[in-house]
Amino acid sequence: MERTNFKSDKKGLDRYTELIWRGFLENEFKDIVGKKIVDMGCGDGRYTGNLSNFNEYYGVDTNPKAAMATIVGPVESIPLPDGSIDEIVGVGILDYSEPDATVKEAKRLLKKGGRLRVMVPNTMSPYHLFRVLLGFNSYKKTFVWGEMVGLMWDNGFKIERHHEDGFCFYVPTKALQELFIPIYLFFNRFFGSMMGNNIYIRAVKQ
Repeated sequence: MERTNFKSDKKGLDRYTELIWRGFLENEFKDIVGKKIVDMGCGDGRYTGNLSNFNEYYGVDTNPKAAMATIVGPVESIPLPDGSIDEIVGVGILDYSEPDATVKEAKRLLKKGGRLRVMVPNTMSPYHLFRVLLGFNSYKKTFVWGEMVGLMWDNGFKIERHHEDGFCFYVPTKALQELFIPIYLFFNRFFGSMMGNNIYIRAVKQ
């Protein structure tokens, strides 16, 4: 698995997520250079901020205070021309937007052969499954692998790569989550690729 060495200022599950995903995503995104790129749900650019240094970058967020936002508004309707974008990144956006409308908008914006790269919460992760069953999941939606395959296929995308990682289970506070991080990391070796906390997909517009 691709990792980079870094120090996270996050705590609890947020820190664990960075330990698992930051290196992987940096490796995935390193080939995005000299492109026109849309960062859907850009926020503070936690995983995507460096992309603005090497590309013609459009950060889209509904929050006008989002640090990386250059376009303020919904990701389902972005004021850019059809077929004008090379790459679209959406880390943690389909779980808060309307997924089908968002992927349709990505298809509209992308050139033929352009890539959509998204990361979504995995319903089958013990962490998300527990929260969904108890009815206090903070996401608008979580996803299973087959659902993501259908979403991409129905909207004219071919999946090039997928990756699941970040096995963990529910612990209620950040302080307890901190204590459980070594346990999460241990079990992730065996279950991360099947019941990881997140699913990453890289898909190309046909």
